[in-house]
Amino acid sequence: MGRLSNPAVDFVQACDQGLRGRECREDVDAGAARRDGPGNRQAQRRLGRADVERLVAAYEEGNSVAQLVARFNVNRTTVLAHLDRNGVPRRQTGPKLSAKDVAQAADLYRDGISACD
Repeated sequence: MGRLSNPAVDFVQACDQGLRGRECREDVDAGAARRDGPGNRQAQRRLGRADVERLVAAYEEGNSVAQLVARFNVNRTTVLAHLDRNGVPRRQTGPKLSAKDVAQAADLYRDGISACD
């Protein structure tokens, strides 16, 4: 059973309480068993081909990535990976301010007027 080189929190706490040797190791192993149990694993949701096709169609209809994450109950990275694999170009979000608006905001800032005023 491989362990990382950094000691677990349980190990540090056990050693701080003055436990040494076998007692310390047994406490750490018991804590690791509680953490590594089946209830602590992230459930993976794999989309079938039909779901992927619906996901792609929904994105092309204008749904956002966040909406697709909620709708298909998958991670954002998963949605983006499916879109990439299917050759779907991502929508580019343009600048929120035009170049003229940015220049005007800079002028106001130089004059001492902040966005919070």
